[in-house]
Amino acid sequence: MDFFWRRAQALQPARVLDVSSPRLFTLLLLRSDQWVRADLLNPDEKDLARTSSLAQALQVDARCRFLELRIDALPVDASKYSLVVCMSVLEHIVEDIEALRIMWGRVEPGGRLLLSVPCSHNAVDEFTNVDEYGLLEHDHEGFVFWQRYYDEARLQALFAVTGEPVSRAIYAERNPGAYDADVYAKRTNSHYPRWREPYSTAKTYAYRDNVANLPGMGVVAMEFTKPTVTEEP
Repeated sequence: MDFFWRRAQALQPARVLDVSSPRLFTLLLLRSDQWVRADLLNPDEKDLARTSSLAQALQVDARCRFLELRIDALPVDASKYSLVVCMSVLEHIVEDIEALRIMWGRVEPGGRLLLSVPCSHNAVDEFTNVDEYGLLEHDHEGFVFWQRYYDEARLQALFAVTGEPVSRAIYAERNPGAYDADVYAKRTNSHYPRWREPYSTAKTYAYRDNVANLPGMGVVAMEFTKPTVTEEP
């Protein structure tokens, strides 16, 4: 969030496409700058309705368009954004490379893409028997794809679409297993202290320099700049 916020504030975008990021980021960006306009994409009807309700409460809804769509169903006019934001979402999309290709294609020349994904020294795909959004097909055992962790090789597959990031930050576990223990606690403890998460996260995670050397899992936040016409070969 901090990385995204600092980069977005420096850019001062006029038009934003938010691909299902945690809603507060883009809504607060709209709140901080009265000239920003945003399209918020989310294929989950109920979650998008909550986003719309919060936008109304923050009095920024007049500058929003709420799109109940998957990324591959974006309308033609959803293009030429000075900023596309996708915070901790791409890892949940089965066809992640194609989704990234669509996002990158909607960034205007000179515009930016802010993207974050979970990472580890080895790539891993996770599956779950809890189909929270009802958007994916189950396998024969009742499982659906949940998320993937990106290693350096998988990140390079993303960079084949966008080019290398102009900046990035890696925030990862100090000790392996901390993330899994936290997820288990959230699922089993009805009194999980969510109010304490900023403090506990700061104690549990630290900035790292290299995905290949992570002791456990982490999150990599990246900023990409779309070449201008004169910069393209």
